[in-house]
Amino acid sequence: FYARGYTSVTVAPPKVGKSMLGLAEAIDMATGRGFLTGAPREPLKVVYYNAEDDENVIDGRIAALLEAYGIDQNEIAGQIFPTSGVDRPEFFMVSGQEGIINEALFVSIEKFIQETGADALIFDPLQDLSRSPETNEVFRLLGQRLRRMASTMNVALGLIHHTRKLAPGVAASIDDARGGSALRGTARFNRLLIGMSEDEGVKAGVPNHRHYLRVGDMESN
Repeated sequence: FYARGYTSVTVAPPKVGKSMLGLAEAIDMATGRGFLTGAPREPLKVVYYNAEDDENVIDGRIAALLEAYGIDQNEIAGQIFPTSGVDRPEFFMVSGQEGIINEALFVSIEKFIQETGADALIFDPLQDLSRSPETNEVFRLLGQRLRRMASTMNVALGLIHHTRKLAPGVAASIDDARGGSALRGTARFNRLLIGMSEDEGVKAGVPNHRHYLRVGDMESN
């Protein structure tokens, strides 16, 4: 799903588990174990930037994932860079009604990529990295700039994004990403995550349906 030189967008409603999945994928890449893919590989250096949760929450999730998969903390030392953006109000990628790109920020990110030798970056969630209205034009400009950074720096970019508010009982589709389809058009891969419903949990015989999600839809450009 993560492709070097391109962006990939994960879309999901709230509380499905997209942040936990993104962090698990970051750890899988950082260790090279392949515990999610079944295909071990050389470890990669991964930056995980969460603009919504504080450092304690991120560290707690990492600790839980390491324990769940039997991974020693030393395996990710120097391989994964988990960062909270809660106390970084200056960290925004686009601003204004017309979508003015924060070029100074992109320059600093690119410098950080060079200094650390990062292979992949995951930004979570996209809405907290913008000070612009969520229009097709704004997301087109932002998506093009992100794609250019991925290409010029030869890194894989993962964007975690919310769906728009849906009417009760309406199932989300990949077309329900906030801000329209422009962001999807600039990405190499797009996927929609769907949480298991209570009825599906009963049919599957699982004790808690909230512990499960699936890829409900996927597309490539």
